[in-house]
Amino acid sequence: EGRHGELCQAAWHSLAECSRLMEQDALRSVVPLLYLQQTLERLQALEQVAVAEALAAGGQDGLSVAQCLADVLSSLGLTLTLAAESVATAATHAGQYAQVALQQLEHKLRVLLPLVQPSDSTDAVVDSATFAAALKQFRPEDVVARGDFASFWQAHFPRQLRVGTQEFFCALRASRDMKLSTWQELLPWLRFGRSESADVSGSNELHGADEVELIDAAIIFDCLGMSSGIAFCTCWQVLCGHAYITAVAGDDERACRAMSCAADLTLARREQQSSVILSGWSRDRLQHSRDLMRALTALDMAIACDIEEGLLVQFSEPQVAACLVDTSRGKSHLAEVVAGIVQGAEVSFERIGTVTPSMCAGTAVRQNRLNHVRDRHAMLTELKTDKLRILNDLLSVFDVLGERRRVVAEERMRFCDPESQSGVLPKLQKAEREHQAAEEQLRSRRQQLHQMEHAYDDPDQVAHVRVLMQEVEEAEQEQEEMKRNLAQQTNVWLREDDDFQHARQRKDLSCRQRVAAMLMEFQLRHRQRLGVRAEITRIENMLLGLEETFSTSRQRLHEYDQRLTAAIQDKESLLNGLMKAITTVKAQLREVDANTMERARELDALRRVMELQANKAQQLDEIDALEKKL
Repeated sequence: EGRHGELCQAAWHSLAECSRLMEQDALRSVVPLLYLQQTLERLQALEQVAVAEALAAGGQDGLSVAQCLADVLSSLGLTLTLAAESVATAATHAGQYAQVALQQLEHKLRVLLPLVQPSDSTDAVVDSATFAAALKQFRPEDVVARGDFASFWQAHFPRQLRVGTQEFFCALRASRDMKLSTWQELLPWLRFGRSESADVSGSNELHGADEVELIDAAIIFDCLGMSSGIAFCTCWQVLCGHAYITAVAGDDERACRAMSCAADLTLARREQQSSVILSGWSRDRLQHSRDLMRALTALDMAIACDIEEGLLVQFSEPQVAACLVDTSRGKSHLAEVVAGIVQGAEVSFERIGTVTPSMCAGTAVRQNRLNHVRDRHAMLTELKTDKLRILNDLLSVFDVLGERRRVVAEERMRFCDPESQSGVLPKLQKAEREHQAAEEQLRSRRQQLHQMEHAYDDPDQVAHVRVLMQEVEEAEQEQEEMKRNLAQQTNVWLREDDDFQHARQRKDLSCRQRVAAMLMEFQLRHRQRLGVRAEITRIENMLLGLEETFSTSRQRLHEYDQRLTAAIQDKESLLNGLMKAITTVKAQLREVDANTMERARELDALRRVMELQANKAQQLDEIDALEKKL
């Protein structure tokens, strides 16, 4: 029971801290906490030792449940601390986020309670048998607060608390066309730096050597969603929104300023208000720290990037950053709670300087050297695909959230009917009827006694009067005793009925508070959806601009191609003429060559004749010379 007992001890310690925080009048007067209080009361009625023993009997599944219970209660204490400090500073938006987060954590507790509480009775004691029976009916995907990840897990791995890494990758590749390189970057974040050959003993006994735990993956995906969570782990620059779009579309800082929109004008100020610096930390170190990652996601972390000073963390709400940094009164209480969660490491939050996540994203984009327009077009097209996936994920979020709201509404209709009555009212009505019947009987006997007193002719008048007087006296005594008992019992029954009605009203109020928190989450998701749609619209406009540039370039190329085609045709005509002239000249040359050869033959014949004549003359001269000598 070592690891199970440690987790249960940590869970009950967080439970006590949550109860202490909920006793603050200032917090209760602003944040509706009745539904959460009722859920925590059910958990407080359980014995820590008995729960630990039952979870220990559950083996690895019991360890996963114990880890999930400890995580939820720890995050609940952190969220309540944030809500208390937000109430103290009158931060409305942070208070709304706290209510949404509290409702999500309370939903997780309601899902986990049937595993450790066998029935609604507070006297029930959990054991290994009841835990095993409850585990068969347990749906792990219901523990996930975010609807898109819950739908994904239910579609691919129903009723499983863990899954093999290869199976998880195949599911992501089938549903999101994930590349192997992206999966290799994502996997360490889901397993928090544990290698594939990690030992399953000691503190890592929860995790198999080649498995992904649902509760580990939910740390990221419950906060950011599926698409944004994957982007956070693999390409965090995409989460910068309009700033990233501007950086991709512009060639340099001047071009980025020219393409800026209204959202970019207030972005730097908002980022400075909602960001803090974790000194001595980095994304690689955060990837190995499960406790810090869980604490930051519980506070709705949006972006984390590396800078020279440490790890730059941006939250969705500026008030979270304001509560984390040191104040004039000393170290922030919220920062102390986060430091207490992260054991064995120093955690210090500092105010941000001039560097913002958007600046880091712009620097990263410029390092990619997007020199060609086609590169920017390809990157914007890929970014648009990611944004469309986020919109698709939000549809699953709305579906799951609507289903959970329907379940709460049905529970309210079933248990909170205004005309419902407790079981004591029929008892009270029955006792009143019996009391009225006794009064009627007493009244009847008095009438009989009155008639007997006036019946002078009856010989047995005295005996009958005495008997009736005795009966009337006994009936009066019985009536008085019944009246006293009825009065006492009526007070008891009325108090029971008042308690029943009060419990019904509290149940109704808790259901309405839970539904109100769900409606706040609906509003939050709709705002996110509108923001994503605005980004998609801007991306489409930029893509149309780039495609218009392509079209203009293609038109110029077409005109040049036409001019070049005409020039080629002219050159081809000239070349044809030249070829014909060359052919003619070649024919003439052939004729000249033939004539020259004929003349050469004639000259050769003449030369031979002249040589013969010269030989003849020489021979004649020799003959003459010989004749003279003779």
